[in-house]
Amino acid sequence: MLSLFYVRLFCALCIVAPALTGCAPNASLIPKSDRAILATRAVEDAVSAYNRGDTQAGDTVLSRAVTLLTDSATGAFSDTGYIAVAERLNEQGRPQDALRLLDPLTKDRRVSSNPLLWATVARSAKLASDTRRENDANTRAREAANAIVAGFDGIVGQKEKLAAAERAGNTARYFDEYAADYPKALQAFREAYRLSPDPATGSRLGYALANRGSSPADFADAVRLTRDAVEKRPDEPVFLDAFGWALFKRGDAKLNDLAGARRRLREAADLAPDSFAIHTHLATVYEATNELPDALRESRIAAQLAPENGAAKEKHDRLKALVASLPSPAPSPSPTGAGQSRPPEP
Repeated sequence: MLSLFYVRLFCALCIVAPALTGCAPNASLIPKSDRAILATRAVEDAVSAYNRGDTQAGDTVLSRAVTLLTDSATGAFSDTGYIAVAERLNEQGRPQDALRLLDPLTKDRRVSSNPLLWATVARSAKLASDTRRENDANTRAREAANAIVAGFDGIVGQKEKLAAAERAGNTARYFDEYAADYPKALQAFREAYRLSPDPATGSRLGYALANRGSSPADFADAVRLTRDAVEKRPDEPVFLDAFGWALFKRGDAKLNDLAGARRRLREAADLAPDSFAIHTHLATVYEATNELPDALRESRIAAQLAPENGAAKEKHDRLKALVASLPSPAPSPSPTGAGQSRPPEP
């Protein structure tokens, strides 16, 4: 549950920080999971304002969401918050507002070489039925990504490593989520980890290997990397989710991987009950262990968290049918004597 303390903290930062320093509030003081919840609420409030025709109020609230979702390891200007907010606007059926948000960034030399930015513009343009802009943005994304890959494995100065790792991570996401070029995605994830072998980067590489790997060595590396991240930060639900999923994908019965996956994903879901991905993974693992009622419960939560996701609804409907087809359990022997029914529970 979102802490009221963090709601008040962010509201105070939004008012006090700009007035005192002229800078944006430091949202990094708030835990990432709480920032995501606050940002989602801010986007919903912005959309409500746009629907009322109050663009100024909507833009003001939207700027808070951008601040909440901005995450830069280098401390330099970052477009991560803008991209994340644009993705949420697309989900809310407001691609024109997403394009309006991103358009200034496409002209900003600090971030205009980010393939993820152009890919998000392309997706927004597609939803807005702007084919010319969609095609242009897709071309720019592909060119930017290929240019970054061409510079991999080069010598990078210590001061430049974090920025280069961030570029590699953005490129990995582009190839993984937009271009569906999984070999290049893994190449980019590996480059990011080479430059910045921290728990977050290792967890992302491990998760990518679990999802896109094709050999026992890939799945073993996935478990090793995600386990290392959890050992360093055991209360981070994203890391627990990646570790649990890596165990599931390795699936070594001798090492009891399915039980381990179920435990780690359950821990992740308890820490982040509003995570669609975690509940989806947990439903898959419960189904694999033939715990169908539990799988149905998790799929129901996932479908409720993402009602627009057709795959989530299909999964829930399929599990619902499977559970309905299960034979009814045999009645337990009555402690009060044969042939007598058990009294109702209070």
